[in-house]
Amino acid sequence: MSLTNTLDELSGISKIKPFECIGTVEEVNLAMNQAVKMYPKENLPALMTLHNQRLDLHPLSQQRFDDLLKNLEQDHFVPEKYMKILAGAIQ
Repeated sequence: MSLTNTLDELSGISKIKPFECIGTVEEVNLAMNQAVKMYPKENLPALMTLHNQRLDLHPLSQQRFDDLLKNLEQDHFVPEKYMKILAGAIQ
């Protein structure tokens, strides 16, 4: 399996999405959008170039990304002592 196939699965292009604990399709796409912004367009790594070609950077994605960073999901298996550390770090 190539990394392109994995990107397709994680970003919702493929109907199969492995590793559910990695994040939702929306979270993967918002994270990729953020990563793309870190590089000059002419120096994007191959998978980021592919992502950039396939999925438009939605104008609201920055706000949505910021909102997701501040949101702690309650459906998880993270021990409480670590959740307190995470909660303190995002405030």
